[in-house]
Amino acid sequence: MNADKTIKTGTAVHAFLVGQGFKISRAKIYKDIEEGRLGKGKDGTFSSDVLIAYAKAFLEPIAGKGVDDAGSGAATKRLLADADLRTVMADRARLKLEAEQGRLMPREEHELALAARAQFFRNQVDVFCHLAASRILGCVEGNEAKLPDLIQLLRQETAVWLDAYAEDKPFVVEGMMDNG
Repeated sequence: MNADKTIKTGTAVHAFLVGQGFKISRAKIYKDIEEGRLGKGKDGTFSSDVLIAYAKAFLEPIAGKGVDDAGSGAATKRLLADADLRTVMADRARLKLEAEQGRLMPREEHELALAARAQFFRNQVDVFCHLAASRILGCVEGNEAKLPDLIQLLRQETAVWLDAYAEDKPFVVEGMMDNG
């Protein structure tokens, strides 16, 4: 195929690249077009320089067949930069869609919600300490003069529980599975 000829379709891209000495399937070409590794120009066609640069960056030459060095290093750099940009744009679009579907939330919002839950839990334990301490003493026929010591002990134990949750480690809830 002549390098000056307009290349409009994936089939024409395949014929061009095979003619230049590169090994690739049509399915791979269409996949790379869809994923943004191989983009069309503003006029909707594929540039032969960009195709050569793409082939040099991502494909293997056919054994025993020489590769036409018509592509330049600048075209290869442009192609790689364009592929990187398209990957970033696709990632952003994916994240935006997940946020719109309610599958993502801002990190700060999540951390504040967790902190609020931890504070609520701590307050509930503190209330428990005050309400249950006299009953605990009654159950063990203890001395009510030791009530402040018992409350202090219960608070210390609560701090140990909360410290376990403050560590940087994953927590697994039984019965929950990652469906992602």
